[in-house]
Amino acid sequence: QRLLRGDAVLGDREVLTPASADEGALELQLVRVPAPVLCVLGGLAQSDSAERFEPETGTWQPLPTLRHARAQSTAVAHDGALYVLGGTDGTRPLASVERLSLASSTAWEPMPPLLHARERCGAAVLGGALYSIGGADERQPLDSVECLDACQGAAWQATWEEGPPLCVARRDCSVAELGGAVYIVGGAMGRGA
Repeated sequence: QRLLRGDAVLGDREVLTPASADEGALELQLVRVPAPVLCVLGGLAQSDSAERFEPETGTWQPLPTLRHARAQSTAVAHDGALYVLGGTDGTRPLASVERLSLASSTAWEPMPPLLHARERCGAAVLGGALYSIGGADERQPLDSVECLDACQGAAWQATWEEGPPLCVARRDCSVAELGGAVYIVGGAMGRGA
């Protein structure tokens, strides 16, 4: 429910608490967008809140609320927009995907749903395509990877396609794009909480 800013080498830190932080907002998705802002989305208690932090002014600004309250989702920034994928509504994993243009939108737009509902998945952008990686369904971690070509005309009319599966099914993994490749690190192989 808090962000830490600082230089670990110097030991200087500052706690940044989103305005929406409360007892239910313990797990937020943090996304760095190309502009000098950070965005936090959702929460542990299926929240629809969205905010951005502007480091230059030290202030939090509200973003439009998500279309679907969700927890344990993942988010990624691409081409001036935020995408939030999957998560849970507290009862079951979600397949829904939403997009917010940071320059012009006043509301989140629905995107094509994932092929498989999933929570706790990783996400990356590579070559203009969005990737949803691993995660968990109601029963177990997933080895599936899905891809949406966001540069393919009207992205909201595109469809997710199956990508090559992971070597090991996993949820809660860290994902990053670097040098034209997607790296997947860690995660858990059990369903667990």
